[in-house]
Formats: sequence, C-alpha cells, structure tokens
Amino acid sequence: MPDLQTICPFTTPGIPVLSFFTGQHEDYHKPSDDAHLINYSGMQSVVEYIYFLIGKLDKKGKQIFVKTQDNTPSTRTFSVTLGVMPDYLYDGKGMRLDGVRDGKPASAAGLQKGDIIIKLDDIPVDDIQMYMKALANFKQGQTIKVCFYKRSSNQ
Repeated sequence: MPDLQTICPFTTPGIPVLSFFTGQHEDYHKPSDDAHLINYSGMQSVVEYIYFLIGKLDKKGKQIFVKTQDNTPSTRTFSVTLGVMPDYLYDGKGMRLDGVRDGKPASAAGLQKGDIIIKLDDIPVDDIQMYMKALANFKQGQTIKVCFYKRSSNQ
C-alpha cells in the first residue's frame, strides 16, 4: 500500500503512479521493522512482474494516460480499533488477519494471524470493505461479539 506522502509529489502534478506491495507483518511501519522482515521472494515476484510489464508497454509505443476518477468512499474516522492488519491478498469469505497488534482488543480476545473474521456483532463481514463499514457502527468502550474462524480449524 503506498504511503500518500511518498506518492503525493507525483500525483499532485498529474504524474501517473503504480504501487507494488508484498504484504504486511506485525512490525510493519514500526521502529522494529528491519531488514530481516523483508519479503525477498515477494520482491522477486514484483520485480519479475514489473520487468514483464515494462516489456509489454515498451512494445506498444507511447502510452496514453487517462486520469482515473477517485471512486473510493469518503474517508471515515473511527473511534474504535480491534488492532488487526488485514491480509489484502485473501479473496475468500470474511477478512483474514495478516497481523494482530499487542495490547489491542483482538490480541486480548485471542485472535491471531491467519484467523478469519466473519461477523462483528450481528453484522456479516464478507470482506475488508464490509469490515470497515461494520467497524464504523461501534463506539469506544462498547463490548461486541467477534465471530471468526481459527486459522487451523473451522471453529
């Protein structure tokens, strides 16, 4: 996921940007995020794809860029957090966790990386977007039920 401060100098004057991402981990964007956590095989896959893409685009001659319309929903501010990082590569039903932050409600409830959240209270969670919409319904200090599958079972 691109850091908006990193791409803003390009997008503001209309320079097209492509962002590539190899996934998150528990120390993502923390001081403890260090070289031993780099996803080298993911980097190799990304580089191979970029090489392929450049080759394809180079054969097509001059590229025509069309500014896309921003159709993302308005940014919401949340007064609550479970303290989870979604697995953006997961395309199944629910929201699989790529990480759980220590000291946050999800950690206290025993959720772990790989678990799949399927419901917050009575609100179904079919994907990340539904999770975000559901989360917006709750207030800080409120107790809710989180239904989820453990990573190694169907509990």
